Amino acid sequence: MPGSPGERPASDDRRVRTLVTVIVAAATIVPLYAILVAVVVRSGLFEFNGSRLTDVQFKGLWAFVGVTVTASAVTLGAWFAKLHNDRTLASTKDADIRRDNLTRESLERQKLDTAVACLGLISKDGIYASNASIAGGLATLVQLGHPIIATRALISALSDSKVDMNTATWVIGKVLTTEYTAGTDDDLAAAKEEAALLLYSCVQNLASEKVAGEFCWPDAVMAQWPKNLSRNASLNLVHSLVELLLSRSKKWWTDGGFTYTWVVYTLDEAVTHDENPEPRKLAADVGLLLLDLMPDGCRVSGIRDSRPKSDVRARMVRIGGQAENLTTTIGDKLKLWARDELPGSGVVMGPGIPVANAPSGEIDPQQPSSLN
Repeated sequence: MPGSPGERPASDDRRVRTLVTVIVAAATIVPLYAILVAVVVRSGLFEFNGSRLTDVQFKGLWAFVGVTVTASAVTLGAWFAKLHNDRTLASTKDADIRRDNLTRESLERQKLDTAVACLGLISKDGIYASNASIAGGLATLVQLGHPIIATRALISALSDSKVDMNTATWVIGKVLTTEYTAGTDDDLAAAKEEAALLLYSCVQNLASEKVAGEFCWPDAVMAQWPKNLSRNASLNLVHSLVELLLSRSKKWWTDGGFTYTWVVYTLDEAVTHDENPEPRKLAADVGLLLLDLMPDGCRVSGIRDSRPKSDVRARMVRIGGQAENLTTTIGDKLKLWARDELPGSGVVMGPGIPVANAPSGEIDPQQPSSLN
């Protein structure tokens, strides 16, 4: 792109090419004429009192002159042809750049128009569409590179009780995994932070009160870990996993042959793949405590496979994880939960928006941030 650091303008490149062409032409033509002058002088052509040139000398001289003039004419012709071609190429490139810019601007306008249409599809004149239309509109916003708009629209729809938790967690997962944005990298990071915080805000409503083992949760944070998350986003996801586990009793999680060990598997993925040291450390601390609460010989089950407890423990210990590092609140709650002595927790106001319990911004690793 013109103006990028380290990149020369196109006009400078054209001047350099022209200068090189002139130097090459001069280096070709000047020696030819120098040789011609030397031959003429040595032939005695300018000695008017001398003898006439013989026929052989005369023919040789004119043959040399003819070759020199021809070579000069060809060189100059090639030079002018190159200059013309360079100007034509530069003009074509400029036209292509203008056309590409117009095309890009047109596409951006179309995307913006589509985003506005998607918002109209979600809600028009204060009336919300069906869940299917809302889900489609929010997903389209994410695909068009507007994850922050999708997240804000989802927050509004949740506050108005116009979207179900299955749709909410699905959209949150899409935002957490998208790598495309029409804005800046900071906009994308902010969208993922808001999505992670929104998940924590809704966590008390994600597990069914009627059917044991049934819950809503983003696939992106189930036995896997999203990439390119900020520190705050990763911390909120770890807290969300803990709060989801604590929102229902251990018996609720294990009735019917179900298991909660996918939470430990996900924490192990965070330890392995997250780029931020504090979330990795918190995930290791929580994971080690949960491993201590699991029966001996039990494997850590994910969605498609399982892992030995010893391997998971070794990875968590390797980065300095210690269950003793957890705050008394988190550690004691998990221990009570393991004995089925902890009732479902969480103070919820409205459709999944809880009372904020910590400031946003740079957050304490042991405490989640709040939703603004």
